[in-house]
Amino acid sequence: MRNFVLVTRMAGMALACVLALSACGLETATTAATVAGAKAQEAQQAKQQIDQMQAQIQAATDKAQAQQKALPD
Repeated sequence: MRNFVLVTRMAGMALACVLALSACGLETATTAATVAGAKAQEAQQAKQQIDQMQAQIQAATDKAQAQQKALPD
């Protein structure tokens, strides 16, 4: 009977350790997913800024070419 109690206690402690470690892993995974989502959003915003800058550069280039064509030879 004494061995059964000892084994039961050890199993309970092992289960508690496993559950505690699992909770830490879950928190880490959740944090990683949140950070990944934020980074994806930052990347999307950066791409939008690049697209806007490219459009502005193209517009400035077009304007300069039009002005150059308008100059008398």
